[in-house]
Amino acid sequence: RPERYAKLTHIVFGVARTFERPELRNVRVTEEVSITSTEVAVNTLDFTLDSKSNVEYMFQLKQPVSAFDGSTLIGVFYINSSKHRASGLYDVACIDAIGVLDESAFPGGMYSGYPVRALLEEILDGHFDLELDKPLREAAVTGYLPECSRREALQQGAFALCAMVYTSG
Repeated sequence: RPERYAKLTHIVFGVARTFERPELRNVRVTEEVSITSTEVAVNTLDFTLDSKSNVEYMFQLKQPVSAFDGSTLIGVFYINSSKHRASGLYDVACIDAIGVLDESAFPGGMYSGYPVRALLEEILDGHFDLELDKPLREAAVTGYLPECSRREALQQGAFALCAMVYTSG
């Protein structure tokens, strides 16, 4: 339509595959949350794929995997490792967004009256969406955040705000 701009949020390259229950063995999802924010837990998804097709798969590091229970989204995970055990048989281990943040450094800094949303968006570095409860949207932080992983920085921010980080679903 004229004078209406499209907003492009992401582009997916390649082929999307859907694996159904008969092809999956040993599916294990671990979801944790610390209500005291002493730790920001990494949720995991581990499964064995017993593919019924003649296609050989090459799983890529950090490739997104959406896990569903029926039509309900359990979570989005990212491939951390995979092993091709036999023809059509693969062991795949995945981590959630928090696990991905653990592998990236955050430079830290000194903050004075700095908006919480801005700090958390810096920590997430535009890789993941952020949802904040209403009381936190207008909050500000003051203090020193040392150089650490992005996961540790997120944990420190949540602890300072007496908040918790929840990434399930």
